[in-house]
Amino acid sequence: MADDVHAQVRVPAEVLGFRQPPVECHLRGIHVRGVWVLYLWSRDADRDALTSWIRLHGRFTVRQAGSAERILAVETDELPAPWVEIFDHFASSSVVVSEDGSALVTLVGRRDEVSAFVDGLGDQAVLKQVTEPDGEPEADSEDPLTRKEREAVLAAFEAGYFSVPREVQLADVAEDMDRSTGSLSTLLRRGIERLVAAYAVHQLRGPALSVGSDLPQAESAKPTKTTSSEGG
Repeated sequence: MADDVHAQVRVPAEVLGFRQPPVECHLRGIHVRGVWVLYLWSRDADRDALTSWIRLHGRFTVRQAGSAERILAVETDELPAPWVEIFDHFASSSVVVSEDGSALVTLVGRRDEVSAFVDGLGDQAVLKQVTEPDGEPEADSEDPLTRKEREAVLAAFEAGYFSVPREVQLADVAEDMDRSTGSLSTLLRRGIERLVAAYAVHQLRGPALSVGSDLPQAESAKPTKTTSSEGG
């Protein structure tokens, strides 16, 4: 993985087969057991708006997406070819499609493969940056995982380590990744901790969430004095 680079490319959305969205939309995709699963989210649109937009591109089935109003999970058997290249070919990838008709593609992959992808987009593609991925997430990235943590979590997921019942042992995944079981265990624990922490922060950001009817009441309730020894 020493040849991996982190790249961002801006290109007209139509070059990638995306329709212009009503608001900025973020996408990630993963291929699981023959089915494509896309995760979409937006700061300015709810799941209904995202559903209407993504269905302009093909037949997508909505999956359960948790309590967050602005996070949508959809699945399909087939994606447009440019999307497959983005989501299936690189170690990590995401797309932000803007209402101005542009798309920002973020990729982590081998330098030669990233270069070939950009060249294939033609003269309209603008390479914004290419950097060597380091051991920490990008400061402005929405991905909370480091590159190594991301590789470990995705490899374990794709191998069925998180399935119920579990399909493989940790040692099997470690062997496939040419890592020791101990180092893989550490990467998974750190990665899962980061993911849970990021989810918890997201859930506490109120405006983008579908919350229970009791939450406003709980927020507006006056604090009561207590003799408990709990701090805070």
